[in-house]
Amino acid sequence: MAAENAYDYAYGYEPAYAPETSPITQPEQEQKPELKKVKKRKIDIQRQNERATNVKLFKITAIICSFLALYALVCSSFAARTEAKQALDVEKEKYVFCEAENRELKVQLNNIVSAENIDRIAVEKLGLVKVAAGDEIYLDTNSGNKVIYRQGK
Repeated sequence: MAAENAYDYAYGYEPAYAPETSPITQPEQEQKPELKKVKKRKIDIQRQNERATNVKLFKITAIICSFLALYALVCSSFAARTEAKQALDVEKEKYVFCEAENRELKVQLNNIVSAENIDRIAVEKLGLVKVAAGDEIYLDTNSGNKVIYRQGK
């Protein structure tokens, strides 16, 4: 009985003194992956990294190209603006020259249109004769352009 009590005492009634009854398990050995699978995974990871890098480079390149395109657009607009401004300046100079020439021609026209100038040009250049107020002028049709003067009464 003493042996029975000792058994009960050791295993059933006093857990603090009882030995552990759980079976001792040995740690499972880690299964090492096959070498082919490791290499394949390594290659897949490298490809993913390369793709990520390529995507980043593509994005950076696209951004740089868009900035360069905008820069070229701004430069061309400034060049076109400068060209248009120069053309406008040339046209303004032509306009000022034409205005000055127009004023000069108006002055010349006013000088030519005066009565004294008309008489002078008629006598000097055209060979006309000035007739007095009461004189009569006849055109001889037989002799061409001969003019007969007759003094008034």
